[in-house]
Amino acid sequence: MEDNPYGELRFDGPCPPSIKSFDTTGVVISLGSFSKIFCPGMRVAWMIAAPEILSKFADMKQNDILCSSTLHQAQIVAYMEMFDLDLHVEKICQVYRKRLSVMMEAIGQFFPKGAVVNPPAGGLFAWVELPEGINARDVFKVAVEEHKVAFVPGGAFFAEPGHENYMRLNFSGVSEDRLKEGIRRLGQVLAQSL
Repeated sequence: MEDNPYGELRFDGPCPPSIKSFDTTGVVISLGSFSKIFCPGMRVAWMIAAPEILSKFADMKQNDILCSSTLHQAQIVAYMEMFDLDLHVEKICQVYRKRLSVMMEAIGQFFPKGAVVNPPAGGLFAWVELPEGINARDVFKVAVEEHKVAFVPGGAFFAEPGHENYMRLNFSGVSEDRLKEGIRRLGQVLAQSL
């Protein structure tokens, strides 16, 4: 299963080839979503798979949710017939690249020494490793309750426990000014946590 909703959101270098592109026997199922590249409110996705897999999935989906939103699907088709979706993706990548740059600069300015973040080459999130001893879940609680800023604690993304000093930051949904202010507030909470 190749789940790749962010693959087309690329800021640095070309998109790597999909796993599906190496599939010569039809065993790879590839998933994508218009919600990340076109319209977040439209939860319309796609699947590339062997015909027998698609058939079984369609039956399973029909039994589970009866029917997907045909209105949303029709709207997406109409947009793609009238406009260039690839050009739209290029434009949003420019916006996200700038927002990421603002976030990275603010992290360098406001986060404590020892916080490690590598700028992502694409997607919508920056992954931060905090200094040992800082629990991101505790930081989250204070950040939301006292500073009105949120992020996703990173421990939930690991198969094994013990990685509570990670956080996932989203840079896609707010203005550059609000990004900088949010990172400043998180920096205050992190400074109090040391």
